[in-house]
Order: sequence, then structure tokens, then C-alpha cells
Amino acid sequence: MRLPRPSLSAQVIVALALASCLAACASEPLIAESPCPPPAKSTAPAATTPPKAENAPRTLEVRLAPTRDGGNEVVAIDVSMRFSVPPVDFGEARPLVFRLDDARVEDIDELAARDAEGSLGLVRDEGESNDGAVAPAAWRAERRARGPVTVSYTRKLAAGGAAPLSASAGGFLGVGRAFLLVPETTEPHVMRVRWDMAGLGDGVSGASSLGAGDVEVSGSPTALAGATWAAGPLHRVTIERPATREGEGASFAVTSLGRGVFDVLDAGAWASRAWASVRPLADTPPGHFELFLRSSGSAGRRFDASVAGRSAIAVGDEGLTFGWPEKRVLAKAMARASLGYSVAGWFDEGFVSYFAVDALRRADLVTARDVLAEVDARATRYFSSAEVRAEDRGMWFAAELDARIRAKSGGKRSLADVAREVAPKAGEGEAQAAPPRRVPEAALREAITKELGAEGEARFAAVIGKGGAAEVPEGAFGPCFVKVKKKVPRYELGFDAASATEKKVRGLSPKSAAAKAGLAEGDRITAADLGDGTIDRPVEIEVDRGGKLTKVRWLPRGENVDGFSFAFGPKAPASCDAPKAR
Repeated sequence: MRLPRPSLSAQVIVALALASCLAACASEPLIAESPCPPPAKSTAPAATTPPKAENAPRTLEVRLAPTRDGGNEVVAIDVSMRFSVPPVDFGEARPLVFRLDDARVEDIDELAARDAEGSLGLVRDEGESNDGAVAPAAWRAERRARGPVTVSYTRKLAAGGAAPLSASAGGFLGVGRAFLLVPETTEPHVMRVRWDMAGLGDGVSGASSLGAGDVEVSGSPTALAGATWAAGPLHRVTIERPATREGEGASFAVTSLGRGVFDVLDAGAWASRAWASVRPLADTPPGHFELFLRSSGSAGRRFDASVAGRSAIAVGDEGLTFGWPEKRVLAKAMARASLGYSVAGWFDEGFVSYFAVDALRRADLVTARDVLAEVDARATRYFSSAEVRAEDRGMWFAAELDARIRAKSGGKRSLADVAREVAPKAGEGEAQAAPPRRVPEAALREAITKELGAEGEARFAAVIGKGGAAEVPEGAFGPCFVKVKKKVPRYELGFDAASATEKKVRGLSPKSAAAKAGLAEGDRITAADLGDGTIDRPVEIEVDRGGKLTKVRWLPRGENVDGFSFAFGPKAPASCDAPKAR
């Protein structure tokens, strides 16, 4: 649904903004979408005539009505669902069960369910949890349902709540599993979702990763739970990629709740190209991807993104610029969404990080300086940290494997090809194959061995199995860089870390940075910030010396250790924009 055309001045502003993005996106048309006017107030979903034929499709009518309570923030979502037939798999006589994976029982109010014979009398279902996790909120009908089933309830929201469902900027943003009571059924339905925005006033609209405004989709109701949903003062841009002889077309949409973190045109233009760059990770058509943005409401440097199917929710602090750190986070989320699975191994996050950085580098969506800064920072952290982060180790090993595969195949194959080919293994052996699906570590090891032979099997065993170091080759990150030896200060706190808990400094090394900064053996600790385990985050200790509070601050750096990193090569191409030698 679209509003009437804006005024002339508004058209000029939008046209100028679109022109700047079109220059970056070549022939990709951008469609700026304004909020839709709220539909008329309705208290129930539209009536659906029960199917007359046995093979008639099952239907599900959903009404979503976010509401405010005298203030600006959304406090609840009124939900009603009408199933044309009881939502249980054909032939099963068990009672209906509705579940909510990411919510508490107390978050649901006024829950009621009816069928052709009256109330179904839903009662709390004390289901068992999986892997020790908290059991999802679930309700079971007291009897078997007959005829059309209607379920209604109110999902309460807390102001400023965090993922997976948050109320902010006069609206809400979150994943369906946090507020949609999805029945346990795999039967396909024709699902129609209608927004009722009367409770939010003017200038608002609704959208989801299934589409803008009211939508109709086919599939299992779990598709609604896996989608991302937003309502309120939304600012939305859609970027279309036309179909070519080489492949199908694709579309990309970015939706900002309220003022958001970044300008939707700037972020959308770059992110749409980043999505196209990571698409080779999946053996499917490009399809559609949705990016949702919202502000955390706080000042700072934090920026996070979470994935829900073919969509991502990004939350950032106020005052951020759309720079490399933010782009890296988005690219990693999109790489994860493109893969559609995770690997059951400690190296999984590192592989996805490598895929994201490598895809952006090859698509010229990141500068060589940003790539170098990323690689150098990870190298420093890898060699200096007291406990090596699994993501860093995994990224180095992914770089090694990718280089080996490209070298052996003469550039015709890559690690992305392997990642794509093991995708069918996702979910094998899992009790529930719904996202997030996982590929067994053994499946990836077999694929690497098939690609590289005994060499690949040996390297996989050495690094993944025995914790050995990756052998990153010279050209792993492109022609701009060369591999160099580097001395890196080892992370060293300088005293026994248990001192912070015991409130007394003990085990202080006389030659440590802590001692040189003024910390003394036996100091009574009143407050302690031990940093983040890296050499670049200061440690700060407050001690009480004879009733006088003193703060001691230092960088936790010890003796240098041998490591490596990358640097601009002396013969780097001009496109690398390497710093000029002095």
C-alpha cells in the first residue's frame, strides 16, 4: 500500500537523496515508501468461510493491533488468529498446543480460544525444556478442537525492552516467535496478516520481512514466528535488482523505526550491494532480504545485529556513523543469513567473519585500509590475548583453507563452494530441523578432505582437532598486502586475577605494568575494572590506603611475543590507496 504522492518540495528532497544512492548502486531502482494510513478499527479478523471441499487450502487470518497506554510507547500488541480448520496435522487427534518460544507466561494476557462448540479452555502446558534451557511458554486445549478455531490474546511489552522484542520510538520491533502463539503444526496454510494501527494514531505503518503492510503468504504458521515484524513511524526504502540472463532478480529493503541509527538511503544502498556480495554462499536465487534498524536510545559505540531467516535486526547507539565497524557487523549478519546454517564447531563464527570480510573486499565495498585495520587488529588480539578467541582462530583457519582451495583449483573453487555444498547436511540428526539448523563438524571435515585430499584432512585435524595454529599464506587477503613478522605485547594483568574477588592485591609482579603504575602488594581493593582481556583496554583499580581512595590505571601489557600480521606491500596496486612512503 502506498500513500498519495508527496508535495513538490518533498518530491525534490527524495529525488536528490535517491540520485545519490543510484550513483552507488548503478541500475538498482530505489523505492522510498511512506507510512500507510491506519485502517479502520476492527475487533476481530475478517471472517473466513470454512472450506467446502476436503482439498480446499487451510487458511489463517491474523490481526495485529499495537496499542499505547496514554504515552508515546507501545505497551501491548493485541493479536487474534482465525484458523479455518483446527491447526493440527491431518489424522492427529491430540489437543491443540500453542507455544511462544521467546516470552514468559506473564507476558500474555486475556488468552482465549474458541471453536465451533465454544471455549477450548486453554491451560498452561508444562512441557520439557531442551538442553537445559527454559521451556517455552505453551498452552494446551482441554479437548479436541472442531471446526474453525479463533485465538485471541494480548502480548504485553516493557518500555525499552531488548531483543527479541522491543518497544521504542513510538512503535515496536522484534521477531514473531516473541509474540505470536504458533500452533504445533506443519500443515500448509494460506496466511493473511492485517495490521490494525488505530491504536497508534496517524503517521504510522506496519511491515515485516514478509512484506510491507498487509501480507498474504503460503506455508506453515512457523513462517510467521520466524519473520521480523515492526510497527510505528517507519521509514522504508526498497532496492530492486532486475533479473538478468545470469540469474533471477532480487530485492532488498531497509526499514528504520523512528529516526533510527543511520539514514535509510545511505545504509540501504550499501547494504543491498553487500547482500549481493555474500549471496554466493547460498545455492539459491538471490531472493529478498530485509534489514530493520532501530536506535538503542543510549549514547555510545555499540552496534549489534541479529539474524531471523532472510532478515536482520540492527540496534545501534546514538551518534554512530555508518563506518567500517558497523558495516562489518551488518555484513557478518548477512553472510550468516545467506548460509542459512551454523557449523557445530568452535570455529563457526570465525568462518562467517572471514566470508563477510572476503566478500566485501572482492566486491570493493570496503577500502583496503579498513581491511588491513581489521586483519591487523585480529592478529594483535590473537597473539596477545591470554585466551585466544575462537572467532579469531576460526577466521585465520578459514583464510588458510580458502587460499589452499583456490590454489589447488587454479581459482575455480573456493571455501564458499564448500560451504554451499554442505548446506543440505544442515539439521541432520537434530530432533527439530527448524532454524537455526546446524551442519555437523564431520560433514565439513569430509567436504574439506574431498576438496584438498590428505592435505586437507591433515590440516583439519591439526587445527580443529588438536588446536594448532593456522598457516595463513602471503596472499590470503588480496594483492594489496604482504605478510610480515610482528612483535606483539602479551596480555598480562600483573597480579592474581582472583584479587578482585578477594578485595586484596596479591601475587603482584614487580616488573609488571601494574606495579609501575603504582599498584602495591596487599592494597585493599574497593573497585576494579579488569578490562576485556585485550592489551588495548585499560585496567583500572581503586584501592584504599589508610582511608584514602586511589585509582591506579594501566594497559595490561607484558613482554613481546613473536607473531605475524599484514601490511601494504611495496608493489601494491594503485587501487589499494596505500599510504605514500616518506
